[in-house]
Amino acid sequence: MKKIKFLDLNTQYNSIKEDIDRALFSVIRDSAFVGGRYLEEFEKGFSVYTKRKHTIGTANGTAALFLALKSQGIGKGHRVALPAMTFIATAEAVTWAGAEVVLVDVKKEDLLMDVEKLSCVKNVQAVIPVDLFGKIADVESIKKTAEEKGLKVVWDCCQSHGARMNLQAEEKVSGEFGDCACFSFYPGKNLGAYGDAGAVVTDSDQSEAYIRKLGNHGREGKYTHSLEGFNERLDGIQAAVLSVKLKHLDRWVQRRRDIADIYRERLSSLGVWTQSPGEDGLPAYHIFAIQHSKRDELAGYLNENGIQTGVHYPFPLHRLEAYKYLWHRKGDFQVAEEAGERLLSLPIYPELEDDDVNMVCDEIGRFCLKKGF
Repeated sequence: MKKIKFLDLNTQYNSIKEDIDRALFSVIRDSAFVGGRYLEEFEKGFSVYTKRKHTIGTANGTAALFLALKSQGIGKGHRVALPAMTFIATAEAVTWAGAEVVLVDVKKEDLLMDVEKLSCVKNVQAVIPVDLFGKIADVESIKKTAEEKGLKVVWDCCQSHGARMNLQAEEKVSGEFGDCACFSFYPGKNLGAYGDAGAVVTDSDQSEAYIRKLGNHGREGKYTHSLEGFNERLDGIQAAVLSVKLKHLDRWVQRRRDIADIYRERLSSLGVWTQSPGEDGLPAYHIFAIQHSKRDELAGYLNENGIQTGVHYPFPLHRLEAYKYLWHRKGDFQVAEEAGERLLSLPIYPELEDDDVNMVCDEIGRFCLKKGF
């Protein structure tokens, strides 16, 4: 039986092996492990890619969100709105900053923050839109609401590397929006390092300087520290890997879009929910999720037939033990809750062949036929 992996990073490595090996050797040869030219090269390249003035490499995506919030003055006594359907890191960063987590439900069609519900939330000082699964959140609505309510905007782009959208007849790329935008380069991301890594992008000179200082022990000179900071730096090896991979990102993301097109076309006739790409959106498809009322049974069936799947965010944040203190009850964020019980993530990565994608669709079709869907 043929096996289809959920993710295959080894095949990706083999496709760019010579460039990766050369980059790693160069960092080791130059002993440029912390800071240095490899970090600078990646930061410059990523600034060009995201069309932002500054990129600040960080140890991971959670650190990027935390440092970005602090750069916007968010701390004790502040409230930060974010979607109930996201990875815990989005909320952790708010708590680390000393602020209060305020959850907002999501929309049924794409599971991104419901901005109409955000507009009804009172006494918030910042918002973190999340580009869930690789689709850019509703830029115009978020911008309008933020301006009306005087909110700082820290964009969570940790799943949307390479996503694009057409906005007022101009193509925009993930990372262009917000006072700051934050990325995770966890190995499985569309742009993934070989360990933990992240970055903040911004156009603000003041934010850039503060984030660099805060993430490097509050350091100004070698032994001069104007504040107590943190150790949240991006290392040279990860920066070198990311510089190599950045050259391939657009090609890889386009292949993900091609795969997503096959999935949507094949699964729509089965009545299976897939995330709406929107009229003007070109998602990055970090994850291709479907919803099915028999999610666990379907996952088991696919696994028995050689197809690996994943389950992302089965519990909205308010259903986690970690956020019991928020005193939310079941039903408070109904769309997120219902989706969490039904979501199933299908294999999607650039090296996946069309035949493999069609095999996944064929097996889902057989399951639906057996179950009478």
